[in-house]
Amino acid sequence: MTQVNPARHHSEGLAGLLLSLLMAAAFVGSFFGIDFVLGRSVFWQTEVRDVTQYVAGFNFYFTAPWQSPWLAFNALNYPEGTLATFVDAIPLYALLLKLAAPDHWAPFNPYGVWVALCFALQATGAWWLAKELKTRSWAFLMALVLLLLSFPALLDRIGHISLMSHWLLLFALALYLRSRNSSEWPLLAWTLLCLGAFYINIYLFVMVGCVWVSAMLNASQHSMAKRAKALALPALCVMATAWMALWPLPSGKPTPEFGFGYYAMNLLSPWVGGHILPAANGLGLNPIAGFTYVGGPGHYEGFNYLGLGVLLLLSLGAWRMVKSAMHHKALIALMLMFAAYALSDHVMLGQKIAFEFKYPEALLPLTSQFRASGRFFWLVGYALLIFSLYHCHQMFPKRHFAGLVVLVCGLQWVDLQGVYQGLSFRLNRQDAPVMDAAKWDEALGTNTRIVYAYPKFKCGKDPQNALLPLMKYTSERHLKLNTGYIARYTPDCQDMKLEIAQSNPANSAYVLSGDALAANFKLDSIFPSTWQVDCKPIDFAQVCRATSLKASP
Repeated sequence: MTQVNPARHHSEGLAGLLLSLLMAAAFVGSFFGIDFVLGRSVFWQTEVRDVTQYVAGFNFYFTAPWQSPWLAFNALNYPEGTLATFVDAIPLYALLLKLAAPDHWAPFNPYGVWVALCFALQATGAWWLAKELKTRSWAFLMALVLLLLSFPALLDRIGHISLMSHWLLLFALALYLRSRNSSEWPLLAWTLLCLGAFYINIYLFVMVGCVWVSAMLNASQHSMAKRAKALALPALCVMATAWMALWPLPSGKPTPEFGFGYYAMNLLSPWVGGHILPAANGLGLNPIAGFTYVGGPGHYEGFNYLGLGVLLLLSLGAWRMVKSAMHHKALIALMLMFAAYALSDHVMLGQKIAFEFKYPEALLPLTSQFRASGRFFWLVGYALLIFSLYHCHQMFPKRHFAGLVVLVCGLQWVDLQGVYQGLSFRLNRQDAPVMDAAKWDEALGTNTRIVYAYPKFKCGKDPQNALLPLMKYTSERHLKLNTGYIARYTPDCQDMKLEIAQSNPANSAYVLSGDALAANFKLDSIFPSTWQVDCKPIDFAQVCRATSLKASP
């Protein structure tokens, strides 16, 4: 007879993993639905949201010919081009699809599948953490999966798809525990995780990388030589692949971005904001797309409410967590550093300034690149949730712990009703169409290959209601666009006349956004005097074609 391996059937084995994935599938099916996953729900149909940039940017990259570096393409910001990184197309995912998916799929939207995959990996991370913590408890595993799938800061990121990859943080914490518990350093796992995070989202990469460093500093059982190798190999792999995938960067002048101190976390954010004990109006309640944030307008980037169930776990396990902190000095120092950075240099308590200070000028590149500092509390929030649940599991007998997790999950469910309603609002929000595609098709004709749009990104007033719809339209018709909603790049705003003069009117169209151009702007001031130009107003713009060349006198 075949013997059954009992390890496969306890919570740390295959059965535990399968249960975690089933819970993730049920969660995605209940909250998102199959149409969302397949990329065809109303959430994806918008022409004016951030997701428009991601889907359009992906299709520009997917349909472009291969070039060096691998993530480069010139269909946006034509002819200089840009990188998939700078349109938030999730570079690793976009690269794999470009390698594996058939060309005839284009244009298509792969990001519903990515969101579903993120929740599956979130549940996998919960299972891995339970395995590394050696709890061998079904109640612990199920509670951890439920709490991590419904983590408020994760559900809040639905509009920013790459930032939904919170599973990277869970994997990093699981590897941290393995690095402490194992006699062998998991070098390959750390290298793959750092590489993946680097090509998914730079914020998450920094958080993962810092956990990796803290794990190395805490791993006193390993020799200095092994720890130096553990530090060097992932860094070398990231740099080596960057030469093939990213460098040289496109031409253009990166500029400091506004936001540090504005997109911060309020001191009250982790503790206040649930349905059971709602925040007082005097604390500054800002409703944005169904969610309500405590503090100032920019504090939505610092939304980090933990939920009343998790707060109960923290109150019960706080003393044991403090006592165990001495065994994790580097990780605790990292958490304190991230919490402080999340608050930024304008520390707010509700609507009042608690205190202010200035970061050194030398740190301007850091605070400009990572201007949405409130995001850095995510790792802290996850650590508080995971380890408070773990210490409560250690404190209580099995039956009492099972009753506790039922209470905690019930409290969390009721208390996060506002978060679930906000998620539902965003998923079902419908934006009015901006472009009449049939009219644009008629105006551009069959010969147009390049669209020159003015003003360019960052040169006018309203890229969201003009440029984003145009990006979506041109990506779906395999056209090139001379600008684009591109991160970390400032174009030349004064080259309109020269750029048009150097273009080929036989295969080009010129789109001039009426709302964003100066009131005294004249069409004949930008086209060469030898061109005969025909313009017609469509939707938000004048769409111009050079129908013929005037005879020279």
